[in-house]
Amino acid sequence: MSNINDLLIKKKRLIYLCTDDNKEVQRMKQVFGKSICYFPVALQRNKPKAIQMALLDLLTLSRANVILGSYWSSFSEVASYYGGVELLKAGIQD
Repeated sequence: MSNINDLLIKKKRLIYLCTDDNKEVQRMKQVFGKSICYFPVALQRNKPKAIQMALLDLLTLSRANVILGSYWSSFSEVASYYGGVELLKAGIQD
């Protein structure tokens, strides 16, 4: 995370965090402070309102400059494809 933190400090960028894990939101806020922004999504994925919220989250992510996603995240892949945004996958070594 130090490389991400260095980039944020130098370029004063925001991180749009997409997650349905409230603990992860809190952890990222502790590390990156006010650089983190997110849309609070519902945790019940089988409810129409939660699906709408997830779609809003995905569309917002698709407008990012770059997406850093986990290697198993189809959510990141779809947002990257839809927005034509570069996708960097965490945990993958070149």
